[in-house]
Amino acid sequence: MKRQQLALVLAVMAAGSLTGGLLGPRLDAAADRPNDRLKTFSQILGIIQDQYVEEVSPEVTIEGAIDGMLKTLDPHTHFLNAAEYQDMSEEQHGSFSGLGIVISKPTLEKPLTVIAPIEGTPAYRAGIRPGDVIAQIEGIDTLDMSVDQALKKLRGPKGSQVNITVVRPGEDQPLPFTITRDDIPTRSVQYAFMIRPEVGFIRVSNFTQTTDRELEEKLQVLKNAGMKRLIMDLRGNPGGLLEQAVRMADKFLSRGQKVVY
Repeated sequence: MKRQQLALVLAVMAAGSLTGGLLGPRLDAAADRPNDRLKTFSQILGIIQDQYVEEVSPEVTIEGAIDGMLKTLDPHTHFLNAAEYQDMSEEQHGSFSGLGIVISKPTLEKPLTVIAPIEGTPAYRAGIRPGDVIAQIEGIDTLDMSVDQALKKLRGPKGSQVNITVVRPGEDQPLPFTITRDDIPTRSVQYAFMIRPEVGFIRVSNFTQTTDRELEEKLQVLKNAGMKRLIMDLRGNPGGLLEQAVRMADKFLSRGQKVVY
């Protein structure tokens, strides 16, 4: 009965919103203010807590609402809860043991896809490629896994092994891999050297908290070696911290040039 009452109340609120839209000229302009929308959100949250057939966690409900709100934006905008943020911080600032791959799964309906292996890591040495689909982890299908759930299964103690099954474009059969976990470095400037007189080469594999500092140090070393021109290798770079990418771009672009479109 409660479920029916909840549906009825929400339907009445929706109808009221539609009516308000039809009678727009009669409504005060303040109805479009963010605080009024938040009031509606609070009312719905209260109704769910009071009327839903089962007990609902306010934290879970609010996190779900925030996640849904951000999903209406571009595909690169995501909500991270506390546990997911901690995992990301370990990747960007600290150290962890795993395979060393950047993976993506925009929705549960999409496959778990490798964006890129991190150079020098177990996944890179094993031959994992960008575009590979991780179909199974330890024999468990990944179709219903979130990225967070997949990462928890892929990570583990240094020296331990994980079995994954990869579907690769152009291959007729799935490819099995047994990969030994290792410490994953957070260093993002992989190589920096002179390829010929006056020409330097720098390879940036991703953008972490230390990218700007690493790059500045390598640039100074190459300048001291006589560098006048630079080749910057970003192939296969899956991204990372936007702030660090912008700081890197600032070193080479003129003021006023766009970095993000």
